[in-house]
Amino acid sequence: MKTQLLLIVAILATAALPIAAQSDRAPQLPDAILGSATADKLESAKKNYLLGLSSENDGVVESSLYFAVRMRLVYPDLEMEQISEEVDRLADEGNTSSIRYKAHIASTIFSSPSLVNVPQSCTAPDIPSFFISLSTQLQQQLLVQKR
Repeated sequence: MKTQLLLIVAILATAALPIAAQSDRAPQLPDAILGSATADKLESAKKNYLLGLSSENDGVVESSLYFAVRMRLVYPDLEMEQISEEVDRLADEGNTSSIRYKAHIASTIFSSPSLVNVPQSCTAPDIPSFFISLSTQLQQQLLVQKR
């Protein structure tokens, strides 16, 4: 079990490298290369995040949610339908209330990534701060009446 967990964490960490190196805005480059991540690396990352989202380990699921949402923010036009469907499933059926709450936030981001400020979100120092930042921004965008 520990070996599987370490393997999944290593896969997620490796898949996150192309995203961590991105700038504040999604690059406007040809489909063959997106920023420093090639299309192949992004596909590999998507497969790894999907695997992590279906893990029995709650920490792996939360980490996968974090990296999948970051990828969505950096690449808002990237096709991520399978991940979006899994995030929606987690919002309803996640093992913990923390996973369900983060999945609800992630689901909103997957539907409308333009609701949040990418630089502000992606500079959060850790996973809880990242989701707090997203939640605060969504509250300001969706719940506060603008005059």
